[in-house]
Amino acid sequence: MALKLTEGAGEHINARMCREAEVAARFDDPGMVRVLDLGTHEKGYYLAMERLHGRDLDALVEDRGPLPVLGACSIVAEVAATCARLHGSDIVHRDLKPANIFLCDAGPVKLIDFGLAKDCAVPSSLTTTGMTMGTAAFIAPEQVSSARHAGPPADCYALGGVLLYALTGKVPHDAPSPVEQFAQAIGGEAPDLAALRPGVPAELAELLRRLLDREPAARPTAAEVAEGLEALVASHSVARPGGPAVR
Repeated sequence: MALKLTEGAGEHINARMCREAEVAARFDDPGMVRVLDLGTHEKGYYLAMERLHGRDLDALVEDRGPLPVLGACSIVAEVAATCARLHGSDIVHRDLKPANIFLCDAGPVKLIDFGLAKDCAVPSSLTTTGMTMGTAAFIAPEQVSSARHAGPPADCYALGGVLLYALTGKVPHDAPSPVEQFAQAIGGEAPDLAALRPGVPAELAELLRRLLDREPAARPTAAEVAEGLEALVASHSVARPGGPAVR
């Protein structure tokens, strides 16, 4: 079991931990970290979760550099499939990034940290109109303007950023400061995967281009991303036990 504490963190952080527990506890999903308990501890809360063994995607790329194409696609396909199930229940993660994607030593890829998650079917007082929330290097343009209005397409934009990072080690918004990264999200040019990673399948470069489109309606859904990446892995891989080795 792993514990997350908010002692002395303030009411807003405590409220977000309660929201994280509420969202995660609604699902018994192999692609999500399981929440076991939530309770008070001195001046804050504790969140008890299943203990995971492995490392996150950020640490893997830091250690090894860009991943094999099929391995990266396989990881992001699992995350996209989990997002599709979340979106089907009106939940948007709003902070998809490599550090929140955990690669278990044995078992599925797990999506973690639901502190910024939103139930699209329930109005929330935790997010006000015009508030920016999320990680600047991966945030969708519409989420910069207002986190309250970020829906499933915002997660899909971040999925594109995660895929780019896994394949190239680069983030979609690479300016030096968060403010400049927010500006880049709104008005910058999307990275060109074919230029950054020559030789990638053309359909993969096109999928990434669509995911990083500035217009939410132009992006594929999470279910379409999962289906497309799974099909690409199946059509390009050489049969071998266990699939693409990346961990």
